[in-house]
Amino acid sequence: MQTNVTANKIFDAFVKSVAAVFQTPPVGVTVELGIAAEAKWDYVTYNNPVANDDLVACYARKAEAKAMLAEEIAVAAPTPEEKKAPARGKPVAARR
Repeated sequence: MQTNVTANKIFDAFVKSVAAVFQTPPVGVTVELGIAAEAKWDYVTYNNPVANDDLVACYARKAEAKAMLAEEIAVAAPTPEEKKAPARGKPVAARR
């Protein structure tokens, strides 16, 4: 996943604030990641931080998580919008 510099700074600030609130290292907190698609541009959202009580399991699966992050995700190319045919007949003046 490619993100811009601003998104990385926002995520870094979010991680620091969550770690401070829960008084634990970032690995001690679980967060839901989402994508907000209703805006003009899609962006990542971070929701519902919860303390992670099972840190041993997190460290045990660290290699598996790194392998998953290294995989390429298949994403379909966007489809172009259909062009409308120009209206025929006499042009109509814009209303003010």
